[in-house]
Amino acid sequence: TVMMKEKCELETANRDKCKAVHLLKKQMDSLQYHIQILKKSKEEQAAELIRLKEMKMSTRFSQRKML
Repeated sequence: TVMMKEKCELETANRDKCKAVHLLKKQMDSLQYHIQILKKSKEEQAAELIRLKEMKMSTRFSQRKML
């Protein structure tokens, strides 16, 4: 019947929407995971830069003491 056909079409459409939503959620989770990795990498680079600047300053200080 027409109603059963419409119901079937709606169920198919809903299934497709659910699949699309599930896929989007997976993509969002993946993006959030990669953002966390990038943040951690950036923090590590910042810490390394600070450490290198401190080493440079202490080297300059040591060189001045020798003069």
